[in-house]
Amino acid sequence: MLSEKCAGEIVHIGNSSQEMKIIDLLKLVLKIAGYNPEIKILSAPEGCVMRRCPDTRKLYELAGFKAEITPQEALPEMYRRYEERYKEREKLS
Repeated sequence: MLSEKCAGEIVHIGNSSQEMKIIDLLKLVLKIAGYNPEIKILSAPEGCVMRRCPDTRKLYELAGFKAEITPQEALPEMYRRYEERYKEREKLS
């Protein structure tokens, strides 16, 4: 944990400098994963978010943390790491 001040607190993580529609986030993840499925947009249940823009002020106030990279920069590396872990677990099974 970056700061003991964060213990027991709920904070948003991410990059708050770039608002992103959920559909755009989905398309980015699918592109990184190498999938190109047909996307069918359905009505979202009431209360669902249509965009992603975390308010990270509390995280900064408590821990001094501010994201320095964009989702476009972070997601490929994140995906690669998850893929590696998945393959390692498959080997152990």
